[in-house]
Amino acid sequence: ESTKDKHQALKYALKALDIDRAFKNEVNLSQSLTNVGMLYLDLNHAKAALPLLKEALHIASNDYPSVRDKSTAQLYLGKCYLALGQRDSAFMYFHAAGKVIPSLGDPDLSIRMYESNANTCLITGKFDSALINIDAAISLSDRYSLLDLKANGLDVRSDILAKLGRYKEAYEQHLKYVDLNDSLNNSNLRKSIALMRVKYNIINKDQKIARQKVESIFLMISSILLFSLLVIIFIQYIRQKNTTRVVRKQSQNLNLLLKELHHRVKNNLQIVSSLMSLQAFRIKDEKASQAVRDGQRRIEAMSLIHQK
Repeated sequence: ESTKDKHQALKYALKALDIDRAFKNEVNLSQSLTNVGMLYLDLNHAKAALPLLKEALHIASNDYPSVRDKSTAQLYLGKCYLALGQRDSAFMYFHAAGKVIPSLGDPDLSIRMYESNANTCLITGKFDSALINIDAAISLSDRYSLLDLKANGLDVRSDILAKLGRYKEAYEQHLKYVDLNDSLNNSNLRKSIALMRVKYNIINKDQKIARQKVESIFLMISSILLFSLLVIIFIQYIRQKNTTRVVRKQSQNLNLLLKELHHRVKNNLQIVSSLMSLQAFRIKDEKASQAVRDGQRRIEAMSLIHQK
């Protein structure tokens, strides 16, 4: 999930849920159900998420009571109903979760609650209240250094400011969101490279030990013959090692450049789309505004094709 691979994350979350069901692990079952429901929501499958979140709420309320699991299920049920267009049900669950979550002392859950409240206010046209809630979410993200959640908050804040007609501030917030998102992606890339380097060193070490054992056996059989052979092998090994190192370095550089190129193209398309969206809000003529929106949708289509 941290690498944004939601489909792979869902695969493992479903495996965990199957294990919890098989062993009747009621302590963790509500959380497993909520995890799967959250991932379905991220993948825009609200209908698939709904029964799982309802089951999670029932377990946390009755079978194995847990205030935290219950509030979490209520929060994501609100998100689920909001995605399905059932606002009354969504507001009911958001209200129930909002009564308890602030007292749990869980910054992650509190941030998600404020963000949900902001999105709800945004949909109902209460833009000032939406701004207050998203500011609270961003403040908590800063306090606990939860940068992923802060990035989401900056994105939502940009939309709210645009709705309020504060287009310059909205654009500035969007740039902050893009910069932070870039930093997070680069951080994840560095972690992946470091992990691959550790794995490579371990494999190299194992291979070296194996070679040393073979060399010892040959030394026992014939020192003179093996010495000549080792000289040849050593020369070839050095050449191969140098060649492999050069090729690997070139491959890593190429992969890094390609990732950066794709990322920059995606960001540029997002910025163009955002600028067109902001422009559409300012145009009073309906036909002109619709034309700009059509252009924005074409840019979004290009972005989706590029992503595929």
